[in-house]
Amino acid sequence: MNAQEIQKMIQVMADSGLAEMEVSDGPFRLKMSRYATAAAVAAPPAAPAAEAPGPGPVHKKIAQVQEPASDPEEDKLVFVESPIVGTFYEASAPGEPAFAKKGDRVRKGQVVCIIEAMKLMNEIKSDVDGLVEEVLVVNEQMVEFGHRLIAIRPEGA
Repeated sequence: MNAQEIQKMIQVMADSGLAEMEVSDGPFRLKMSRYATAAAVAAPPAAPAAEAPGPGPVHKKIAQVQEPASDPEEDKLVFVESPIVGTFYEASAPGEPAFAKKGDRVRKGQVVCIIEAMKLMNEIKSDVDGLVEEVLVVNEQMVEFGHRLIAIRPEGA
């Protein structure tokens, strides 16, 4: 991959609104992200040897980063997440009924949606038996790796 092709990938990422993108071309692998990694946010940069570490502005900002408050109802839900970057489809074909919609009962291993990536249709299955609480994306929406697609309340929760 040359610099011009990499620049095109950056433009595709910017135009699509994707937060992360990974591309492989033979032995070459390019991974881009709009966000800092968890390690970069959690640990302040090391101070140079000549400078004593102190409570500078960077340290204050990092100290203020907190985990969002946990919602007890959300803690009971299981989220079906996208294993790849692609396009979300709620049904096997246009005009067909959705695999899973709000209020449906689903079984472990049941197909709940499809993610299309590079013209390949990938069936995404439920990991639990339960009730679909919410479909969190719309049909034909671009999704990223780890994007929450469907919220399921497991049986007994």
